Amino acid sequence: MEHDSVQVLRIGLRQVEVAEYVREDASLWTSPLLAPLRPEQREALLRGAHARVAAADEPILTAQQTSALYLILGGAVVLSTGADGAGLTTLGKGDFFGLSGVLDGAPALAAAADHAGARLAVLPAASVRALAAEVAELHRLLVDTARRRQALASACADFLDRW
Repeated sequence: MEHDSVQVLRIGLRQVEVAEYVREDASLWTSPLLAPLRPEQREALLRGAHARVAAADEPILTAQQTSALYLILGGAVVLSTGADGAGLTTLGKGDFFGLSGVLDGAPALAAAADHAGARLAVLPAASVRALAAEVAELHRLLVDTARRRQALASACADFLDRW
């Protein structure tokens, strides 16, 4: 369409549900969180989710927030621990965090903050717990990931204590 020799492009925007977003981005299907699920299980889990876009350096998860599991749809998130905010690791697309609240309702072991325009699916803890009770592979993944991250946090704390 042209108007006074200036090209005009009309763009229609629409809100997309998290489940639809994941369906359209096949690279997310291989996320460790979603890979062990049958399509109907994945759909059920994502249907209860809501999307969140983090602002630059915005805190996403603190010790008080334990009611959701976060799946990174894009961008990056830094997990950190301790009062000094020592970085434990950076997570990217397809990774997830918020395990403490999902597994046992405990406070988060680490804080999470936006690192690079994080787009997140916020999955209610109750939905994740219910699905993990059905899918043994998902339950093992959650428990093993929580153990690895706890070991990483402990090793980081030990290292910082020695300084």
